[in-house]
Amino acid sequence: MSIWRQVRQRPPVTQLKDAHGRLLFIPGVLVGAGIYAVVVILYVTNSDIIWEQHVDLMYSGLRIILGTAAPLVLAGVWWYSPPSRRVLRVFDWIGAGLLAISFAWLLASLGHLIRSDSLGLGGTLLIPLGWAIWSAAGVGLMIAGIASLSGELLSEQLERRRLQALMDFTRLITRLDYQTVLDETVRHMHDVLHAEACVLYLWDQIEQSLVPSAAVHVSRVYPEEYVRRVLALRYPKGYGITGWVFATGEPCMVGDIHADSRSQPVPGFEDLDQACLVVPIQVEGRRLGVVRMTRHTHEPFTRDDLDLASSFANQAALVIEKARVMKELSDLTITDSLTGLYNARHFEQVLTAELARAARDDRPLALLMVDSDALKRMNDQFGHQKGNDYLQGIARVIREAIRVSDYAFRYAGDEFLVLLPGAGVEEAGAVGERIRRVVEERESLPGIAGTVSVGVAVLPVHARDGEGLLAAADGAMYESKRLGKNRVTAARA
Repeated sequence: MSIWRQVRQRPPVTQLKDAHGRLLFIPGVLVGAGIYAVVVILYVTNSDIIWEQHVDLMYSGLRIILGTAAPLVLAGVWWYSPPSRRVLRVFDWIGAGLLAISFAWLLASLGHLIRSDSLGLGGTLLIPLGWAIWSAAGVGLMIAGIASLSGELLSEQLERRRLQALMDFTRLITRLDYQTVLDETVRHMHDVLHAEACVLYLWDQIEQSLVPSAAVHVSRVYPEEYVRRVLALRYPKGYGITGWVFATGEPCMVGDIHADSRSQPVPGFEDLDQACLVVPIQVEGRRLGVVRMTRHTHEPFTRDDLDLASSFANQAALVIEKARVMKELSDLTITDSLTGLYNARHFEQVLTAELARAARDDRPLALLMVDSDALKRMNDQFGHQKGNDYLQGIARVIREAIRVSDYAFRYAGDEFLVLLPGAGVEEAGAVGERIRRVVEERESLPGIAGTVSVGVAVLPVHARDGEGLLAAADGAMYESKRLGKNRVTAARA
């Protein structure tokens, strides 16, 4: 390819300018220098050029060559190797400084080569004044360029740190389970973006709203009551800034949320947040949720913050989706499809682990066996669908009656097991009674009382091992049946 063709294929100077017109420095200097050169030439043409005795010809000639060559070299480098966008401002400042200093050199050399008594008063003042102006301008522009370069280097260093944080985050979350992926996502985004609160919302198909799934906050800024209310909020699609981002799939950066009509502040804490940054979490156009970051200070988020947050969200989205699918597959192997409780296979695994923990911590372990009193009659009289609805109702009651640390299982057709770590006979009996009473009140059909019989057994009171504990609870449940059903009976010690 010829040089001329290469030059023609170069982008024009106007395409290298950004929105701030940074490249106007160099054209401005060239125009100013051109006007000044015309004035100097006018004086030179009417003046006598002599080699005065005290003039060092080589020194003056060298300065003229350097002063003339520097702008040409600078222009050539700039034309054939346009500077990158990031260092464009630095190039402009330093380049303009070099040009200004070059013209000062030219003027100084002309001052030595022109006979001073032939210039007149104007010419005599023009050359030293011009030299002083161009020298000062050059030094000032060079200092500005160095300061700008320092700022760019610091900015680049910060960007590299953020990029390293993103890489570390990506490596970390690929090895974690589902909930830990969510927790690490908000923690990293909170730290790297200097947010004061960060909440990850995932879309819940059943509730048809965004539900908080992980969060982190600065405790000295946000009181616990505020955090509790935030985590209780649900955002339907399009509601508030958070719902708007999910509905549109577009990130949003707001410097003052009070001035944004979409904002829905937390009641009682309307003045707590000032700035927010919300980015969607989506995989191949399918939206999983959003991440919302807030700052209580008046320092707004920047465009760089938005780009970085979007990068974090994009990386997290892939892992969150993968972890979600893996969790669903795992749940299928340990969960009963009808009731949503754990299945009998998982009971064996949990019982083994809880037996070891009970022995290590020297604490009791209670087991309830809950059996339906009316499933067969419901199936015969109203059909199996009503029977399934009845079993699902019992499962809901059991879930509502137990603690977060407890376990509920569908053991066989109409039998359920409830494992209560740390519970004694009285506490386990109270849980069983609560289940019995609520089922009796809720689960019934015309002519059929939807009741359950409950057996209670506690380790080490009624048994010494897992097999004995299960047998004791089963025996207590059948004792409830023998005594008339719809009751709670504890095993015999």
